Parts: sequence; structure tokens; C-alpha cells
Amino acid sequence: PPVPSQCPPSPLPALPVAPVPFPQVGRTLARAQAALAWPEGTPAVSPPPPPPPPCAPLSDADLRSYLGPGGRLLRPQELRLHVFHGGVEPGLRKVVWRYLLNVFPAGLTGQERLSHLRLKAAEYAALKA
Repeated sequence: PPVPSQCPPSPLPALPVAPVPFPQVGRTLARAQAALAWPEGTPAVSPPPPPPPPCAPLSDADLRSYLGPGGRLLRPQELRLHVFHGGVEPGLRKVVWRYLLNVFPAGLTGQERLSHLRLKAAEYAALKA
């Protein structure tokens, strides 16, 4: 057996092994301890990937680029990613949160969204009454 000063340092603390009445249990503990020890220089967990670079907050021009003819939202997933990575300008938050929370059904034009909001406001007023 090597002298303790010649053993490489273990990244995990050594488990205290008391004298065991059954030799099989001692061997099992030794194998478990060896299995849990990582080779030196190998990280236990791979590091997470770097986050994507932040982008500028969503502006009015950016929002219009996600809307198609008639005001239909064409790329909802890209809009969500833009907002997630860059945020929204304060003046647009009242408009954009409705897209993010799916208040509007997919594919509505600008006029259809306005009538949808009026319908929802009437439903809310009826529920309050």
C-alpha cells in the first residue's frame, strides 16, 4: 500500500470506514468510494453554455417588423425571444404583453384585435355585475 503522503489528493472527502464485521460490506464501501471519486482535472458537471448576447429593447419599428399585412403577427416565437433577451420599451408594454400572454387568438388583424378587446371588456363587465 502507498504511503499516504504519496497518494494524489482526492477531490471528494474520504468516507470514514470503520472496521466492518463482514468483509464483503467493507469491499462494497471501498468500491462505492472509488466509483464516486472523479479523475483529477475532470469537472463533475459540464459548465452551462454562455448566454446569448443581450439585444436592444423592442421598439415600435421592431414590433412592426414582426407584424404582416393588416397587422397580423407573423413570427410570434421570434417576438418572444426578442423580448426575452432585450425587454420592451416602456411605451409599448401595454401593447406587447397581450401578444406575450396570448390574449389575442393567433392570426387576428388590427381591426379584429380591437373588436376582440371590446368583446372581452363586455364579458368582464358582465361578470362584475
